[in-house]
Amino acid sequence: MKTLLKIDFCFCLGLMIFVAGVSCRAESAKPSGARPVYWPLTINGYLYDRIELAFTEAEQSKGLMDRDTLAETGGMLFVSDKMSQRAFWMKGCRFDLDLIYMDANGVIVSMHRMKMEKPRQRSESEVAYYDRLPTYDSGKPAQFVLELAAGQLDFLGLQVGDKLDIGVGELLNMYRKFH
Repeated sequence: MKTLLKIDFCFCLGLMIFVAGVSCRAESAKPSGARPVYWPLTINGYLYDRIELAFTEAEQSKGLMDRDTLAETGGMLFVSDKMSQRAFWMKGCRFDLDLIYMDANGVIVSMHRMKMEKPRQRSESEVAYYDRLPTYDSGKPAQFVLELAAGQLDFLGLQVGDKLDIGVGELLNMYRKFH
């Protein structure tokens, strides 16, 4: 019995050392300072683990356009280095979205429920298409914008003035690095 315990202990210890070694190699194989694929946010106790980051002008212009679906725990966080009036539209978006404008501290300054618009028609000029799309204005200066799947504003019970912990400092550091 004593030998069996000793073997089990040695086996477990060896396994832990092996796993730790593999884990360390896996971590060191990641490029230092790599940009995260997703930016998980916990909002009112609910985890949104599929939030994409939009730092560059190209990423922010593209947004969630030309996609067929959005995960319930997904979305996109648009990051800027300064506060300004902002406006979004639903160009090429194939599903409804909830939109949250936040100031430099992550405080909600305005929110919108954006409805999917009819796609551009073959007979419709690009200018006519753009002209008919409604814009959703921040109403006040904002620095961060969060798009979530439709219905999340109601589900979370968010209101103007609520503060979201989005990791402002880390986001701004990444913005400077990847913008």
